[in-house]
Amino acid sequence: MSTNHNYNMLNTGHPLRNSSSYPKSPNPPPTSSPPHSTPPVPPNPEKDALLTALSTSLVSQIRKTVADNNAAVAPLQAQQSALRTATSRLESELSQLQQLDAALASNEQILRNAMREADRVMEDAGRRTVPDVDDVLVAPHAVGNQLYALVAEEKACADAVNILGRALDRGRLGLMFSLRAVAREQFLKKMLIKKIERGMGLDGVQ
Repeated sequence: MSTNHNYNMLNTGHPLRNSSSYPKSPNPPPTSSPPHSTPPVPPNPEKDALLTALSTSLVSQIRKTVADNNAAVAPLQAQQSALRTATSRLESELSQLQQLDAALASNEQILRNAMREADRVMEDAGRRTVPDVDDVLVAPHAVGNQLYALVAEEKACADAVNILGRALDRGRLGLMFSLRAVAREQFLKKMLIKKIERGMGLDGVQ
């Protein structure tokens, strides 16, 4: 054992290692077989023609649908505008009807109140005695009779002024003095009537 060791040192100048002490080289990678290549699909003219026809048909249908939709937009917009106008008109008419309904309800209430008041007056008149005709047509005192006469004369003057005014409008200028005189007489009778009414407490009574 020592002889071999010395021999190895003499030959190399260094102690020799056993072959088992040398590192082993890695195992070479396994060789893989070349991949199996798939053959290309042969062209199918019938399939290509069918796909082309299908694509053309779909594009044509889509274009027709889009064209139909675009053509329907304008009528739909016109209908929408007409509906909005009709809605606005209906809302306005509804507001007017509501105002009319409120006015009718108010008038109905007024009419009911008036009818109720008329019934009350009729019932009150039914409980009273019927006055004598002479008491109605003839005043109970001289001042009342004078008031009756003045009212009749004032009405006659008013009719005369009306007739003279029409004649004056037709060009009969000679009636100017008569018209002034009658109008003055009517005015004086009105003033006297107002004075008697105030004296009798009838001021403001129609």
